[in-house]
Amino acid sequence: MVSNAYSIDIFNLKHGKHRFEFLLEAAFFEFFGSELLENGRLQVAAELQKSETMLQLNLQIAGTIELECDRSLQKFEYPVDTSHRLYFKFGDAWDESGEDIIIVPRNQSDLDLSQFMYDFVVLEVPARKLHPDHQEEETDNHEGEIYYSTDGQQAGNEKPADPRWEKLKKLKFKS
Repeated sequence: MVSNAYSIDIFNLKHGKHRFEFLLEAAFFEFFGSELLENGRLQVAAELQKSETMLQLNLQIAGTIELECDRSLQKFEYPVDTSHRLYFKFGDAWDESGEDIIIVPRNQSDLDLSQFMYDFVVLEVPARKLHPDHQEEETDNHEGEIYYSTDGQQAGNEKPADPRWEKLKKLKFKS
């Protein structure tokens, strides 16, 4: 657990909607110790709907994270604006085996959101991190691109496929 700063006291909450605000900064990212995300400044608006049997949590995360360019190794600010919904049902034991539904023990007094918030931010990190100065270069460079053709012809080439392949396709083997 990072700290109580990212926890919600669900035991004493009344039924209905509740809003919470969180700020994710360097100390938050340092706790997780990942080289992928070391810094950022994100506002998290959490809306929690509590009922007898479950909790519905809507998270809106907006701000910037600091990434390192894969090409130049320069640090740059990357914008993040995402929202996610989670459902927490009350049960006998903690269980996160579902994709969107998490079972929370009935006697659970608080709900730590830090891991969920961190995971949702990590999902926003692009596979290829390019500094904005290098974005234009990337769009002009077609090196390494793969083109697929589904009709048996090469992309951009109107010649029919080699007739030997067509004859091979017609062969049927009896087993």
